[in-house]
Parts: sequence; C-alpha cells; structure tokens
Amino acid sequence: MQTTLNSNPAERLAEKPQLGGGWTVVSKVPRLPGATGGNFSVGYVVENGRGRQAFLKALDYSHAFKQPNPTEVINILTSSYVYEKSLLNQCRDRRLSRVNVSIDDGEVPAGELHETLTVPY
Repeated sequence: MQTTLNSNPAERLAEKPQLGGGWTVVSKVPRLPGATGGNFSVGYVVENGRGRQAFLKALDYSHAFKQPNPTEVINILTSSYVYEKSLLNQCRDRRLSRVNVSIDDGEVPAGELHETLTVPY
C-alpha cells in the first residue's frame, strides 16, 4: 500500500508484524493521556520465537518533515538514535543489571510501510 509523506510509518509497524532477529510485533503500547516523552517514537510489545516479550521503540521521523528546518531536526533525531543505541549496547556488554539494555535493533526497509522512509528500532 502506498502512503503519503504525511503518514507515519512508525504508527503502522504492526502491519509488518515479522521483524528481523526473529521478533514479532504483538501490540502497540497505548500512549497514556498526559504522558511526556515519546514525541518521536512509538512503543510496541514484541515477542521472539521462544516467547520472550520485550519493548520495542520505533522511531518516528514523520514529525521532522513538518518542521521549518527538517534537515536539522532529522540530524538531531538520528544523532540521538545512534547515541542511545551505543549507550544501551555498552550497558548490555558490561552486563549492567539495573538499567534497560538493548536486545536487538534494526530497520524496517522503505517500501514496506512507506514510500521513502525506513523505521529504525
């Protein structure tokens, strides 16, 4: 299904339930009224083939294109994603037990959810 540039592929991730690494999208995490944060991401519950459930954070770049300076906003978002991914991987690799760690990451390729955008997770 082709969509317009104004659509949000991160909101539509459940339409492609099978992700890389053997993870399957189970459900979208509802955003509670008055919740802060998550302006540029959508949360999902995912499950692997062994029944292990985890939280998936799908990045949403669609809002960046509505800003007066989309290139700068996209740069900030992608830099933040790379930093957060690196930090979570360091926590995982050092076996820190009191922080959330990254189990997996990847991207849903363009064309499956949107004409041009990928959805990093």
